[in-house]
Amino acid sequence: MNSGAAGGVVADDDASTNGPRLLCLGLNQDQTCLACGTDFGFIVYDIEPFQQRCFRKDVPVQGQLVPMGPLRIVTMLFRSNIFALVGTAANQSFPPNKVAIWDDMESGGKTIGVVTCSSEVKSVLLRRDKVVVVLQDHVFVYNFMDLKLVLQIDTAPNPRGLCCLCASAKNPIVACPGASKGEVRIELLSQRKTALVAAHDTQLAALALAHDGSKLATASQKGTIVRIFDCATALPLRELRRGSTSASLYCLSFNSMGSRICCSSDTSTIHIFSLDDGSEASASAASGTVANTTSKMGLLKGLLPRYFSSEWSFAQWKCDSPEALVAFSPVGQNCIYVLSTACSFSKLSFDASSGVITVVSSFRIAVDRGE
Repeated sequence: MNSGAAGGVVADDDASTNGPRLLCLGLNQDQTCLACGTDFGFIVYDIEPFQQRCFRKDVPVQGQLVPMGPLRIVTMLFRSNIFALVGTAANQSFPPNKVAIWDDMESGGKTIGVVTCSSEVKSVLLRRDKVVVVLQDHVFVYNFMDLKLVLQIDTAPNPRGLCCLCASAKNPIVACPGASKGEVRIELLSQRKTALVAAHDTQLAALALAHDGSKLATASQKGTIVRIFDCATALPLRELRRGSTSASLYCLSFNSMGSRICCSSDTSTIHIFSLDDGSEASASAASGTVANTTSKMGLLKGLLPRYFSSEWSFAQWKCDSPEALVAFSPVGQNCIYVLSTACSFSKLSFDASSGVITVVSSFRIAVDRGE
């Protein structure tokens, strides 16, 4: 499976076909619901408490119900009944080059709008006034109400469909790969302003926006460093070290206040970082915070290689899959969610003083409900 846009994981079309598959999973904009695409349609779960909210495997066509088919992208608009759906090459009703805006009404649901693209859709992002469609080398921004194209962005090759869309009504921002390797393009839509960030020397692997659109997090294919930038000025704020060896990052996610960030990688390790000002004294004094780990040789900053002055995560946890979606809980200050392509959902709690992580609850994501 390939990492999709921030907030979701998307499957390859040529994955194994032995039994029902989880083709994609992603959280809605406020982390209250989980939407899953499967071989037969989609399932939505409420997160708190974790329970099935809706299940759709059939669609009405000319007065008859027909199978919805496999869906490789399912994007939910907050807690509403509106979704963006994209199928696989085997799905005639929802082909891979079309985005269907779906209203999942109790009477059976219907497509209320369609965006047709020239090539396979890599990811789709929603906010109440915008639809963002990501292709291999383009990003298109549409008005939600009439699906009128308002912005086209040419990007470097983007097979993962990397793109972020700030859901805050006060700060409409799109962040996506720029035209050059390792570059991020930030579109401040309300200001009609563009900023370019030379984030990395190698290709981008993960992007994330803070919930209020104030900060951008980036990681490259090398996967050792996570960089934080100010969206308004495009200036660097922090540099965090995930590890000393290369890894493929699958997800970056801020907490609701923008004071912490977590990431997952193909090492099957979840890392949690603090984004306070970096001084151990101030972080320890602040309520509910813990300082990132730093090398004792960091006192010689400027005299030794940057590695020795790096900030390391204050908490780590091994998950059951090298491909996992991670996010902070909106209802627990010191809790994160881990959703894996191994069909598991875990809620973890971390101690704010020691960084010790414990499992609060764990559930199986049932993909066999179509049988």
